[in-house]
Amino acid sequence: MEFQFEKKVKKQGLVFEYTKLFKGIYKSFISEIIYKKTFILPFIIIILFLIKHFDLFITTYFRENQNVILDFLANTGNFLGDGKFLFTFLLILTTTFGILKNKRLNNLFLTSTCYVLAVSTLNLFFKGIVSRQRPYMEYNPHSFFSFAKALESGKLFSSDYSSFPSGHTISVTTLSVYLALNTKNIYLKFFLLLIPLITAFARVYSQVHWTSDVTMSYFLGMLFAISTFKYLNIKSQ
Repeated sequence: MEFQFEKKVKKQGLVFEYTKLFKGIYKSFISEIIYKKTFILPFIIIILFLIKHFDLFITTYFRENQNVILDFLANTGNFLGDGKFLFTFLLILTTTFGILKNKRLNNLFLTSTCYVLAVSTLNLFFKGIVSRQRPYMEYNPHSFFSFAKALESGKLFSSDYSSFPSGHTISVTTLSVYLALNTKNIYLKFFLLLIPLITAFARVYSQVHWTSDVTMSYFLGMLFAISTFKYLNIKSQ
């Protein structure tokens, strides 16, 4: 499967094609949610179960049980999921394969950049609506829709109230799963699918996200990557 994004940009204009691409991506994502609606309710129940019974327990455990090895793993996961690293990584690869005139890989990483940007925007939308306190604030996993508290403390637009979902996890999951779907190498697939799990662990271990945050983010990231992959398959036919 290969979606010739560059050719379309040249013919129709950059702004128009990006707008059309993002619209198609979001529509495909919504369609995927509707298509998998029978799985959504059980998953929501799992998230609620995590919030009630495991969020505080797991976060407290990691707060009291840290060591050098887990610190290194957490630092690695936080780095790999950081937006600045992801976009820099994608920009370098897109530029490199463009110079080498490898159209397939240049196109793959160019479109990947668009998908990470699209899911990051969606993530900010969810964060703004949910307004969940980060663990280090009060260690209260039930603190959702904390608009009044954020406004009172002068932190309405602060990341302190942006715990749900995890931007690091959802971005790196979308990218990793999408790239895994585009490769036939089983070892590379395994490596790519392992990265989001390391990042998810890192966010919980670092006390900046709850387990339910990263679990939902992993699910949304996978759903976003799969829906995007299907969308491009249809578009390339």
